[in-house]
Amino acid sequence: MNQDLIPSSDEVTGIFEPVTSNSARGLNSMRAEAIRKKASNETQRAWMSDWKVWLAFCHSGCLDFEHYRGLDPHDARRLPLPADPRLIQDFITYFSPPIRDKKGRLDKSDQGPKAHKPYAVATLNRIISTIAKAHELKSYELPPEELSGFIPNPAKDPLVTATLSTCSRYRKKQKQARPIQWKDVYEFINTKIPPEAKLPNIPEYTEEKSDLADELKTEAHWIRARALITVAYNSMARREELVSINVNHIHYENNDTCAALYLPITKGDKDDYRHLSHYAVEELRRWIEVSQIKEGPVFCKFQSNGKVCLRSKRRGPFLEYGKQISASEVNKIFKACMAAIGRPDDIIQGISGHSCRVGAAIDLQEFGATGPQIQDAGGWSSPTMPNRYTRAAKTQSNAMAELTKRQQDMITE
Repeated sequence: MNQDLIPSSDEVTGIFEPVTSNSARGLNSMRAEAIRKKASNETQRAWMSDWKVWLAFCHSGCLDFEHYRGLDPHDARRLPLPADPRLIQDFITYFSPPIRDKKGRLDKSDQGPKAHKPYAVATLNRIISTIAKAHELKSYELPPEELSGFIPNPAKDPLVTATLSTCSRYRKKQKQARPIQWKDVYEFINTKIPPEAKLPNIPEYTEEKSDLADELKTEAHWIRARALITVAYNSMARREELVSINVNHIHYENNDTCAALYLPITKGDKDDYRHLSHYAVEELRRWIEVSQIKEGPVFCKFQSNGKVCLRSKRRGPFLEYGKQISASEVNKIFKACMAAIGRPDDIIQGISGHSCRVGAAIDLQEFGATGPQIQDAGGWSSPTMPNRYTRAAKTQSNAMAELTKRQQDMITE
């Protein structure tokens, strides 16, 4: 391989890092910066994390394979960028869980080195897409005369796609977040806050679930949780979007009985408006009144003394109002809400920050909303995820379900 095409270690490590005009990676890197900036912050963090996994494999993980031992780290067969498709294939084999047949027996053909903790198929697909994105960004940095010798996307090599396809066919499917549907939300917001304002039956809970009690340990915690879960359900917002909601993002309508929620930044870097029902508006008003929040983030943290953290720190002549809850805290609050209404352990463990988003999509499907309507309500850029969330609910309205209903009506007549 042309040695000029082999990037330095700094270039390989920092392929997803922000670039400035004064960067050591040079002015050519600014061409790829527009592509990188288009992605959301969450996507950029995922790129960085995935890229570290790939670099670690190229540096040491691949040495578990006998055919890489003795090769120089700068050998083209071990380079992370540009990558050899055979190296990517070995990466998939190394991190994929063992293949089992329908009876649970190991496939004898699936032999070779395996990582201590295998990845889910969806995670492997994401890492491979990150490798492809790195090659895309690098191709924008190269002069036109050098592009002919550079592999633009080794992830599309038939060797790689066939290996990924095999993983997807025989491996266990990815678990979906447990949905929080309207019946769950309604039950929680109508649950009477206990006198001690804590989760009931705490002694029966495991240590992990006892930690959830901190999310509902005072009446103010309960009121915040009610506002958060109703807003999350109505807006179908992602957890990062929820924690970034400010007071001035809520625009009341129809005599203040409902509202339009403005989301300045979404996953696709597009601002959007979402509907809030009178239930959400009522809970929001109660929370804002109790917390005395007048500006800044709506969903703020609590201080150790139990009061809402309205001011986090002073920065220059301006006060930074409100210390917002973290995205991971949204998960805990939703789990605490489900524990408060007596949901079993297996459901609580499956709850995530996207559970209200999933549950709202299912409710819309059962209500009769079309695919584009659900996609628009949740701000999805493609129908892939809403179709995945609602595919089980769709079985209740397909042709066989309608036939069954008619047959049942004929029997009862």
